[in-house]
Amino acid sequence: MTTITPDAVVAAFGAYYIDQGQNESNIHDTLREQFNSMNIFTVIESDDTVLRHANVQYTEALQAFQTAFTPKGGVTFSPKAIPLFNVKIDQQFYPDVLKNSWLAFMLSENVDRTTWPFVRWFIERYLMGQIMHDMEKNVYGAIAAAPTAGTASSAATSFDGMKKLINDAITAGTNGVITIGAPSTTPATWCGQIETFTQAIPELYWNTPMSLNMSRTLALRYKQGRRTKYNAYFPQESNLKNIEDFDQIETAGFGSLSGKTKIFATPKMNAIMAFKGGGNKQIVQVEKVDRQVKIYTDFWIGLGFIQDNLVFTNDQDLS
Repeated sequence: MTTITPDAVVAAFGAYYIDQGQNESNIHDTLREQFNSMNIFTVIESDDTVLRHANVQYTEALQAFQTAFTPKGGVTFSPKAIPLFNVKIDQQFYPDVLKNSWLAFMLSENVDRTTWPFVRWFIERYLMGQIMHDMEKNVYGAIAAAPTAGTASSAATSFDGMKKLINDAITAGTNGVITIGAPSTTPATWCGQIETFTQAIPELYWNTPMSLNMSRTLALRYKQGRRTKYNAYFPQESNLKNIEDFDQIETAGFGSLSGKTKIFATPKMNAIMAFKGGGNKQIVQVEKVDRQVKIYTDFWIGLGFIQDNLVFTNDQDLS
C-alpha cells in the first residue's frame, strides 16, 4: 500500500479541517533530479524487447597493381544485442486519510475519489517528477535482478545501468581503461588529469563531438582548474567546459554520477537508450476500488553501447 502520511501536519495544525484559504500553493516540493543523463544517449522508441545490431570490421583492400587478379580484403560482422527491461509504477491508497486535517482542501464530496484534486496533485506533482528522479538516480548504478514474488523491488534492480555495461565490457576484454588515477582534489591537477585522459582517446576520434561524463562536483572542479591553469579569468573565456586543444570535447556533470569517480566518454551515436512504450513515463491509468484509488503504468527501458571499444573510461569504480 502506498503511504500517505499527514501525521506531522495533524499534530501541528489539529485533527480537523478549517478553510483558511489554503491551497496547493501552500504545499512546497523538495528538489528532485531531472533525467538529464538521457542527453548522453541516442534515444530510440522500439516495438521490440531486444534491439539487435551488427558491428562490422574491415580489412585492408588497397594493393599495388599487377596483371594477375589477386583478391584480398574482407568484412567481419559481429552481433550486438541490447535487452530492454520491463519496469512499472504501482500505487494504491485511500485519499480519505487526509480528512480531518489541514490538507482536506485537496479532497471533494464527489464519491468518485479518482476525481479528487489530491489524486491529480499526486500524479502531477509526485509521480511524474519521481519517475524522472528515480531513473536519473539509477541509470548509472542499476543492476537488474528478478523481483521477489509479491514484493516491490528497488529501482536499483529494475534494469542494467551504465556502470554494469562499461565494467562488463572491461571484464570481457572488449574494452580497456585509461589510467589517470583517482581524481585530485586540487583543481589544476584534476584539469591536467582530464587533459591526459582526453589525449589518450584514439586520435581518430579527437574531432568527434563527445562529452566527458562525470559527477557535477568533478565537472565543476575541472572548470575551476582550467581557469587557474590557463589564467582564464577574462570575460571572453566563456566555455570552461571545453578541453584545451580539443574543441569538440567537453566535460558534462550529471546527477546520476553524483559521488562517483567514474568518467567516461563515447560518441552519442554509440550510446543507445531504448524505450518500448516510453510515452507511458508520462501517462498513468487511474482506477477506483471501493474507496481506494489505484494508479499504474509500465514501460520498457534498455541501455547499450553499440561498440564497447568506443567507450573511453578511467581506472575508477571498476567493481
